[in-house]
Amino acid sequence: DPRDDLQQALQSVLEQDLIVDPECRAEMSHPPSQAIHPSCHSITWALQKGRDQESAVLTHRFFYYNATTNSLVGFGRKFFSGGDYDAGQMLMGAVPVESSDNDDNSPTTAIFYVNHTFTSNVAGWGGSAKKIIGRQFMKAKLVDTFTKGQARFAAQRAAAAGDDTNKDVTTEAT
Repeated sequence: DPRDDLQQALQSVLEQDLIVDPECRAEMSHPPSQAIHPSCHSITWALQKGRDQESAVLTHRFFYYNATTNSLVGFGRKFFSGGDYDAGQMLMGAVPVESSDNDDNSPTTAIFYVNHTFTSNVAGWGGSAKKIIGRQFMKAKLVDTFTKGQARFAAQRAAAAGDDTNKDVTTEAT
């Protein structure tokens, strides 16, 4: 059942305490029809072609921004209906965290990405191999992207402060 699978995926994320804002957690746990803040949610229907057949796709998107803590959380859920069973949930966020590593007390942000996919089409050893390879590839790509982003932000911060020590980092990261 896609509803149960996606609820389990959301619950596993909430148990990791990635999202500590109680209002955001409450909003994420409500279906859009019972939303506390309906403007955080959007629902769309579309026809998507895959494996030479069209399937109806229901997409639920959620974005929550807290100006007080300067945190952003978003997720996308997809329910596919058609010849087989597919559902997915992607969650991403940028939340401020306290860090003792900063000598200058500059703000630190934790960025996270969690993806759960459920399908009836992947089974056996081949499916497991695809998942392992996909996870390794995604991890490498995300680490590379975030490392480049951090280098750019460090260079921009240094340039704003008039420090040229990080100038080479900008060119390497592009």
